[in-house]
Amino acid sequence: MNSIFEGIITPTLTPFTASGELYEKGFDNLFNFLSINGIHGVFSGGSYGAFPLLSEEERMRVTSLTILMAKNYNLSCIAHVGHASTALTLKLAKYAEALGAD
Repeated sequence: MNSIFEGIITPTLTPFTASGELYEKGFDNLFNFLSINGIHGVFSGGSYGAFPLLSEEERMRVTSLTILMAKNYNLSCIAHVGHASTALTLKLAKYAEALGAD
C-alpha cells in the first residue's frame, strides 16, 4: 500500500446480516465491487459504517476485516479509530497500525 493517497477514496458501509451480526462475506462482496469499479481506497468505520453503534470487539473486527479486504483488493485503507474515550481511541489506533492500515 502507498502511504500517499491518490484517486477515489470512499467511505464504506459496514455489512450486517438480517439478525444484526457482522456479515463477513459482505465485506468481500463490497470490496470486490469497489475495486472493479475504479475505487482506489477506502475509509472504514465512520458514521455510515455504524462505528458509533458497535462494541469495542465489533470495532476491532470491522477494522481487521477492512484492512484485510483492502490488502486483498490492493486498495488504500484509512481506518476510523475515533471514540469518546481517549484510551479506546489510542487502543484502536495502535491496533489498526499493527494490522497495516495506511
